[in-house]
Amino acid sequence: MFEKKTTVIIGAGASAEFGLPTGQKVFKELIEETIDTSYSFRGYNALSDGFFKFLIKNNLLDYQRAFEPLLDRAKNSFEQSIDLLTYQNPSTADVSKLFSAWSISKRMYDGVVRTDEWGDRVVTHTLKRNWFLPYLGEEQNWIAALVRRYTQGASSSDELLPGNLSIITFNYDLTLEEAFPRFLLQSERFSDTSSDRLPSIFHVYDQFEAHPDTFDVRWLLRSAQRISYINDLSADDERVRELRSVIESSEAILMIGFAADPANTNLIGLENSNAEMAALCYDGNLDTLKRLKNLGVSEDMLLSGNASACLSVGKACEQGLFSLV
Repeated sequence: MFEKKTTVIIGAGASAEFGLPTGQKVFKELIEETIDTSYSFRGYNALSDGFFKFLIKNNLLDYQRAFEPLLDRAKNSFEQSIDLLTYQNPSTADVSKLFSAWSISKRMYDGVVRTDEWGDRVVTHTLKRNWFLPYLGEEQNWIAALVRRYTQGASSSDELLPGNLSIITFNYDLTLEEAFPRFLLQSERFSDTSSDRLPSIFHVYDQFEAHPDTFDVRWLLRSAQRISYINDLSADDERVRELRSVIESSEAILMIGFAADPANTNLIGLENSNAEMAALCYDGNLDTLKRLKNLGVSEDMLLSGNASACLSVGKACEQGLFSLV
């Protein structure tokens, strides 16, 4: 269990363990897009045949008109991530959010191909849910490792301390909401755990609707309209005040897959925290390391890989990542 009041901050690098893209990867995918006006949809694949074709197929005319200016700005931008591109170009926000949601969904769903009665190839996409696996290849699932730490020392659900663990995520996906209780409830000892015995999970920039088992365009559109970027929030927003309250009350903070961009740290008030700080920097990025140290992360509270030997979250768990707090 967590003896101190602990907050775990999750960035895109943590969801990357499940194959989901970071903001930088979404941006790189965007600049590789083309304006393909082909109307041939034989064997059409909603999640791999290109975003513009997806817009045409689903008759999303407003998004079609907005996409070309977004693409032009992306291909001439000094920024390197989709959210920072939109920060500099607020008018592109709506289509940018849809592209982000589409790009993330591509990695969440597996395409299953079948032949219909007319002999055409039809692709159905089913949710992977690889975040339910205790191991991803040779590496631990970090959510399972977090559940293990959460239950350590407890012999029943009544002994869990949900007030001592909060999770703040900068990601839109619901991998945490799905996997954390599933791992917990699969244990006989904790199979009666009620929702009020689970840690609180806060999404800084809101979240997708519940993941459907089969990909649905309407779900994607609704989810894209729900999510936020930094331009959408201010210190006066109720969500931001709640996040700052969580940070202010924390005695220990662990940052995972989080680049500590000043726009994000300022938003949640991280610079003003007196909590003990710890972090994982998976690739040893110098800018990230400097920002983490400026936040108060000391060398003995920092796990770091380097460009040639990245330290994944799963590997870091094997080295005792959650023992840092």
